Amino acid sequence: MGRNLALGAFFILAFGLSAEARVFQIGEESFAAYLRGQYGLAGQKDEPFAPASGAGSKFSDEYKTNMSYEFGFVYATPKVSLRIGFEFLKPADLKDMKGTDSGGGTEYYSVSNNISGFIPKVGVELNFKQWAQSRLFASANYGMATVTVQNSYTFTPAGVTAYPTPGADFREEIKGDGSLVEGSLGFETLLSDSTTIVLDAGYRTLEVGSFKHNVDSKGFQGNVSKGDTAKNTNGSDRTLNLNGGFVGLMIRVWIK
Repeated sequence: MGRNLALGAFFILAFGLSAEARVFQIGEESFAAYLRGQYGLAGQKDEPFAPASGAGSKFSDEYKTNMSYEFGFVYATPKVSLRIGFEFLKPADLKDMKGTDSGGGTEYYSVSNNISGFIPKVGVELNFKQWAQSRLFASANYGMATVTVQNSYTFTPAGVTAYPTPGADFREEIKGDGSLVEGSLGFETLLSDSTTIVLDAGYRTLEVGSFKHNVDSKGFQGNVSKGDTAKNTNGSDRTLNLNGGFVGLMIRVWIK
C-alpha cells in the first residue's frame, strides 16, 4: 500500500513538473543577461604613439585589429528590445616596437603601447523577422567612452643623442573621453534550454579627445604634470580614432 502511494505521488509530481516545463518561444521572452565579444578593424593604426614620439621617427608595427568584451541586460518585447551594457575595450598590446630614423637604419628607441577603455552603453534592437526560436534584427547603440593610453620608451644611445628631451627612458599615461555610436545587423537563435546565441556585424564610430596626462613624466614635449593637456609633437591636441567595422558574438541567458 505504502509503495503504491509512493509511486502514485512520484508520477503525479513528475507529470506536474513536465506539464509546467518551460517551452522556449523567443517572442515571449522579456529579460536576459548577456556576455559578448567583439572583434574588428583598427582605425587607430599608429596614432596612439607616432604623432607624439618626436619628429622624423618610423615605427616597425601598428594596430590592425581591435577587441572588446561586454556584459549587460536585455529588456525585450516582440518588436523592440532595449539593451544596457558595459563594454571593456582592450586591443592586444603592441610591445617593443622599433622607433628608427625615416630611412629605418638607425634605431632610436623601442616603445610598447597599450590601450584600454570602459564604455557604458545603451542600445535599441528592432526585429525585422521573427520565428519561434530565432529572429533577425537591426541594432543601434550609444555610449560614453573613457580611454587610457600608455606608452613606455626605452632609448638607445643614438636615441638619447637625437632626442635630448626627454634624453632618458620614460613612461606616459594619458586619458580621454569620446562618444560611441554603432549600428549592426544581427541574428539570434536558440542554443539550448533558454540560452540563445547572437551573431552580428556592423560599424562603429569612436573618436576620443580631451586627453590629459594621468601621471607626471618627462617626455618628448618636456616635463608634464598630471592633468596637463596631452600634445602631439607639432603642438596639436592628441586624439584617437577607434572607428571601424566589427563582428560580434553574444550569449544571452533568458531569465523570464
